[in-house]
Amino acid sequence: MIGAPSDRDRPLAIVTGGARGIGLATVQALASLGFYVVAVDAPRTSSMPYPLSSLHDLEGIKGEHIQPEPCDVRDSAQLSALVERLVSTFGPVQVVVACAGVLAGSASSLELDPEQAHEIFAVDYWGVVHLAMATMPSLRTTQGVFIAITSAAGLRGLPQLGHYCGAKHAVHGFLAALAREELPNGVHINMVAPGSTDTALLQATAAVYNLASPTAFLAQQLEPTLNTPDDIASVVAFLATHPTSGINAATIAVDRGFLG
Repeated sequence: MIGAPSDRDRPLAIVTGGARGIGLATVQALASLGFYVVAVDAPRTSSMPYPLSSLHDLEGIKGEHIQPEPCDVRDSAQLSALVERLVSTFGPVQVVVACAGVLAGSASSLELDPEQAHEIFAVDYWGVVHLAMATMPSLRTTQGVFIAITSAAGLRGLPQLGHYCGAKHAVHGFLAALAREELPNGVHINMVAPGSTDTALLQATAAVYNLASPTAFLAQQLEPTLNTPDDIASVVAFLATHPTSGINAATIAVDRGFLG
């Protein structure tokens, strides 16, 4: 039962992009560790060249202690209202994971459709900022954890994906600054930068390069295996449950030796 009395005894976690892929794996991992997890997803519209998570995907999430909530991270007011309602119902938030992300590319980064370019920044950068703005007051009271799922693209430049790289680099810069600002408040802020991970986003990346399969990316890393969403979720789970481990303002690459 969603919102049962026992759920109010569990620490609250919020995960955006929670309906599939890394987000869903993170939702499930945190729920298994004793959190009451709110999975946020289902954007209203998109210009991306592949289908994003739908309301049907979100409502289909199964598992105890998980609550699906439709919300578009591009809408700061909507996201803030959701967080306010959740905190008033379940108490202050302990863990926040910014996982919502989109990707599009073009033959030249100068040629990407402007609507797609703006959406990439609206979701991948501003979605993280909006989430931090909405949740930081509550995280200060719990000395909680804020984690962003970024990308290997946030650590280097990938051809034909200039706007995606730019948005991910921007997240790294913003959160590196915010982590230092929030350190006196006891909030831990870190980033997890996956390499090639078996998700819809990787399928979209392969399409940008006209590759028959995402497995073609294995030639660019030392270990010839794609990450699974669970691989990334396990790192997030560690950061979420070890906030005093000395890892703060850090970027953890989970890329199996990505060579670029």
